[in-house]
Amino acid sequence: MDNHKLFVGNMAARITQRDLWRFFSLYGLIDECAKFHESYAFIRYVHADDAKRARQETHGAMLKGRKLKVEFAANLNRSNSSSATDQQIR
Repeated sequence: MDNHKLFVGNMAARITQRDLWRFFSLYGLIDECAKFHESYAFIRYVHADDAKRARQETHGAMLKGRKLKVEFAANLNRSNSSSATDQQIR
């Protein structure tokens, strides 16, 4: 499991990659910060402990008027694949 990478969702459209870098770098060294869409991004930390702390302290935090959804990216993938499996069974 990649416990260095976070999914950041429910972002305000006006949040820039620079805003994300500044906000999330408060919790440790960032290896990669990629905003793929106006409402979500991925942040990869150098150290897994920093990612864990960032997730704990930023999930539900307000940034530019929106409450962020922050999850480990690996957990997001796992929950999406199990949802697909559940739907196939029904």
